[in-house]
Amino acid sequence: MQGHQNIIKLEGNGNIVIQDVKNGSVTINTLDMNDILLKLNQLNENQITILKEFCEEQNNKLSDLFINLLSKASPVKNVVNGDISNNQEVIIGDITHIHNHIPITKIPKLLTAEIPTRDSKEIVGRKSVIEELRQLLFHNKQVVVLNGLGGIGKTTVAQVYVNELFDCYKHIAWITQVSNDIIFDFVKSKELIRNLSIGNEYSKPKEIFKEIMRQLKMLEQKPNLMVLDNANFSLDQLLNILPKQPDWHILITSRQELNNFNLKHLDFLSREEALLLFKKYCNRIDFTDEQIEELISPIEYHTLTVELLAKIAEKQGYNFNGLKQAIKKNLRAMVQTINTDKIEMITTYLSSIFNLSILNFNELWLMKQFACLPTDFHSYTDLTSLIKKPVSNKIIFDRLKKKRNDEFNLSETLYELTKKGWLQKNDKTQSYIMHRIISEITLIQLKPNYTDFKELIESITELLGLQNSFDNPVFKLKWIKYGDVIKDTISGFENKLLMFRT
Repeated sequence: MQGHQNIIKLEGNGNIVIQDVKNGSVTINTLDMNDILLKLNQLNENQITILKEFCEEQNNKLSDLFINLLSKASPVKNVVNGDISNNQEVIIGDITHIHNHIPITKIPKLLTAEIPTRDSKEIVGRKSVIEELRQLLFHNKQVVVLNGLGGIGKTTVAQVYVNELFDCYKHIAWITQVSNDIIFDFVKSKELIRNLSIGNEYSKPKEIFKEIMRQLKMLEQKPNLMVLDNANFSLDQLLNILPKQPDWHILITSRQELNNFNLKHLDFLSREEALLLFKKYCNRIDFTDEQIEELISPIEYHTLTVELLAKIAEKQGYNFNGLKQAIKKNLRAMVQTINTDKIEMITTYLSSIFNLSILNFNELWLMKQFACLPTDFHSYTDLTSLIKKPVSNKIIFDRLKKKRNDEFNLSETLYELTKKGWLQKNDKTQSYIMHRIISEITLIQLKPNYTDFKELIESITELLGLQNSFDNPVFKLKWIKYGDVIKDTISGFENKLLMFRT
């Protein structure tokens, strides 16, 4: 486009080149907010005017970011607000322009707040799986879905992979899906939005997600890693939108067999691995290999169940006969019996051993709270904002007529539940998570009601509220999923219990 002694060209890479009558030129990176603000601030009245005319003609070829920022620019020199740094200046016509781009703020390696890792020494088996994932991601250059039953170790394998290959990647992002649509889980990652310098000009979730993807693809350093944990079928529609190989390696964990992705099925532990796992958490010498196998073979060496059973045996001091009889008694007490369906079988078995773990009132109460939180790592700081002292302590004491309950202490209770295996802790980030299966078992066994969650609901409501006009709604996004999860849990756990019994 030519006019007012200026020529404007749109290059194939999305850059706009403005050339004036003296053959000086300014290039605007239409995908970089800082560069757009910088260059618009230096254009004269004629250039702003013809740029807007050009934008109307090429609207479908320009980014929403550029269109929005240009629409706010006045055809009067130097009125666009922006962070203008001291760069080398050159003269183009009668206008002073910045020749160099604004130095890009260094983007951190860890793009999201939580990047859970685990040392390979902490797990049993799976070393061959880690190597296979490395081959698939680095050499076969595929998007890999680690598929398998809940509690079998998919997330743990992903954590070990991140730990083992940490130095091989320039940037790492970890998104855990807790909503029905993974787009919302990206949008609710406050740290990711901040690290990518995504501003408030985007308000709709799909717009924010689109900008996140664009920014990730623009990162100059490579290769990078994105882990999508607990993904569901909503990811299928995003296959062509996600960053691509070789710049980005995408590792997905899912209980569902997602279409159009390379599936790597994670199977149960072998007999030998399951025995080693049990012995790792239960050091008692009065358990023979044959006895351990008799205890864990009914659940086909399911990783999470073996670990929990071993911790209960160690903590509660059960010998083989005592543990065996207690499990049988609890299994008979369950309405549902073990059958050939692996999910039902493991759920039933876990429910039976739940009652073997002696938990006090505070521990049981905190278990209920975690069962209503998103299945994600929660920092200790966030937990102190969410979880208050239970007000129902005296009521429980009066009903049970047992010894007085100890004063609730969040730190001590977290420690005890982690030691007993019901919670997992990330020592590096001081954050905690409850496995999805354990959340379901907690709801089935403890049968919580609205009273149990009253304080939690009040905390989430307060965190979601705008205290004043200066509050940024974007920073409230992370708490939306907490509200969604507790709403779905309270309204749906009775249905889950009914399904479990029928």
